Amino acid sequence: GVVALTVTPMMSARILRAGSHSRFQRIVDSTFGRVENIYERLVSGSLKYRPVTLMIVIALVATTGFMFTKTASELAPEEDQGFLLSIVNAPRYATSDYTETYVNQILGLVNNIPETRARFSAVAFQGPTNNAFVGFAFKDWADRTRSSKELQEDITGRLSKVAGVEAFVFAPPTLPGSGGGLPITIVVRSTGEASQVYEAAEDIKNKAQASGRFLAVQNSMSYDAPQVTVTIDRDRAAALNLPIADIGRTLTLLVGGAEVAQFDRESNSYDIIPQVPQNFRDNPEKLAEYFVRSASGEMVPLSAVVKISTNASPAAIEQFNQLNSATISALPLPTVTTGDGLKTIEDIARESLPDTFFIDYTGQSRQEKEQGYTI
Repeated sequence: GVVALTVTPMMSARILRAGSHSRFQRIVDSTFGRVENIYERLVSGSLKYRPVTLMIVIALVATTGFMFTKTASELAPEEDQGFLLSIVNAPRYATSDYTETYVNQILGLVNNIPETRARFSAVAFQGPTNNAFVGFAFKDWADRTRSSKELQEDITGRLSKVAGVEAFVFAPPTLPGSGGGLPITIVVRSTGEASQVYEAAEDIKNKAQASGRFLAVQNSMSYDAPQVTVTIDRDRAAALNLPIADIGRTLTLLVGGAEVAQFDRESNSYDIIPQVPQNFRDNPEKLAEYFVRSASGEMVPLSAVVKISTNASPAAIEQFNQLNSATISALPLPTVTTGDGLKTIEDIARESLPDTFFIDYTGQSRQEKEQGYTI
């Protein structure tokens, strides 16, 4: 305190020199002076009219709360990365040639987009032959007039003309570490049977599609894999002196595709795989025309002792945390954020699922749920 009152004024008098301020300094001082006067008048007025000030504060707080609850939520703002992806789904048992034909058709539809710099595609990449993905790389921002969102709408409209496959376009995740695939992925899991999980997931999928907030909604589980059931009439087989084991062995041998032996030719070994001719494998009913030798040596047609039925089953049964599960994947409309789209499906799931079902998350949705409140 003593130094501030004694030494500091003396040092300031020797160091600082009197002189006129520059024009820039005068403008700055004048501007700050006016701002200070305006602020002083506003503070004095707010203290003088306190009821009005209180009403303004209440209105601001209410507006803040309203905007906090109604503003669209998203883990990270969508950026123009100059890159888009398209997932292509052909019918379940389509061959790679079938899928590739339509992928080439898709590439041809976007060939005349001037903003496109490069395109690439992959059929059956680490997956079944009926799946493919296509990538679109665009020119630098300075060399194009349309954003990636505008290009996404354009390409989506073009792909809707392809009738043989289902294809949709989306931007890759802005943040790393969320994996590939569609931006919204929610898992339905339960201790119940796979058929119950499928029905619950289908219900959520249909309601999400009906909400009008999504371009595409998919269910990873589908009951479209054909399955043939051969039921043996044991009493009839016993009456014909036909062992059950021989029936199973005959079917395994003729249609199982198992290796029974090998033979050598020109220093090479070849597998021996017995099979019936193609015309006896065209449809399940042909199984009834196979013959099995009975214990007495007679040839008995399988139609005499078996009943053949066909039904559909899932191609694969998924499990998530050791429970039967199905994954709902969705692509929201361009006007709907991933956060709002995820909340829509969550609300549908909570309203539709019984108490024995649970929901979980994968990919970008899991990242959003785990990190959304920490960013």
